[in-house]
Amino acid sequence: MRHGEPISQLCFNSRCDKLVSYGSQTTKIWAIPSGQLIANVPNPDGSRALTITFTENDTKIIIGSDDELLRSICVDEVEDRWHVMNHRLLQEKDPVDGGVITPPSCMAFNSNTSRIAVGYSRYPLSVWDTSEPRLIGRCQPTDGLMAVHRMSWNPVSDHLVGLCKTGSVFKWNPLDDEYQEVTMFAHEIQVSPDGKLFLTSDSNGTVKVWSFAFFSAIYQLSSEDLVSGLAFSPNCMRFYDLRWNTINVWEPNSLIRASETGDIASDTASDYQTSTSFSHMSEAYVVTNDAIIAMATASTSMLFY
Repeated sequence: MRHGEPISQLCFNSRCDKLVSYGSQTTKIWAIPSGQLIANVPNPDGSRALTITFTENDTKIIIGSDDELLRSICVDEVEDRWHVMNHRLLQEKDPVDGGVITPPSCMAFNSNTSRIAVGYSRYPLSVWDTSEPRLIGRCQPTDGLMAVHRMSWNPVSDHLVGLCKTGSVFKWNPLDDEYQEVTMFAHEIQVSPDGKLFLTSDSNGTVKVWSFAFFSAIYQLSSEDLVSGLAFSPNCMRFYDLRWNTINVWEPNSLIRASETGDIASDTASDYQTSTSFSHMSEAYVVTNDAIIAMATASTSMLFY
C-alpha cells in the first residue's frame, strides 16, 4: 500500500479489516489484508490532524486537528470532504494565570471517543466531552503550567498518562483531579490495552515498563538507538518499539507474568537477557550490531562471511 505522501496518523478499526492513513494532502481508507484502496478524501486546508480513530461501530472516522476542530467522515458513504462536528468544541477562551492559548501540541481520544484530551505548550491540559461542547476538567499542578507533548488514555480507568517537556511523567484523573508525577525526561508513552501497564522511551534509547497502579517502573531495556514509536500486543505479553526503520519485538518476563497472573513485580530471570537488580526494577541492555553490507558464501562448506 502506497499513500504517496508523508503520513502523520495511522489507525486500524476494531475488526482490523480497515486501515486509515492521514497524509499531508489526503486521507485514504484501505481494506485489510487485500490492501485495496476504498476511499481517498482531501484533507482540510490549513490544518493538521493530531489524532485519528474509528468510532460508532467503525462506521465513522474522526480527527482532532491543530486548528482546534473535530471533523468526521462516514466510512461506507465517503464524501469529498470532512465535516466539522461542533464549532464550539475545544474553543478555549478562559484565561489562566501565566497561560497563553496557542495551537494544540497533541490530542488523544479515550477508548470510546466520548472524551478528548488536548495538550498545549503554554496552557493547561484540557479534557472535553465530545458529545457536547463541555469542558470536563483542566490539569493545573501547583508548581506551574504543563507543556504536554505526549499523552495516552488508560482504556479501563479513563486516567491520562503523559509527558511534559519540562521533564516529568504524570498520571491524572480528569473527574476527581487526582494527580501524580515523577521527574523524568521521556519522548514517547503508551498504555497497555488492559490498563495495567504503560511504556515510556527517552532520547537515549531506553524503554521502561511501568505499573499503572503503583506508578513505578518494573522493567528497563537500554539501547543506543532512538525510539520513535511504542505499542503493546493485544494480549499485553509483548511490546514493540520502532528504532529508525526497524520494528523490534520484546517479551520480558514482567509482561508475561502480569498478563497471566496480574503480578506486576519485576523480572527475576530472563531466558534470553541478563537482568540485574536496580531499585526493584529488572534491567536489560541491547548491544547494537554493525550493519552488514557484504556477504560471501563458501561453495564447499556451510560457512559464510
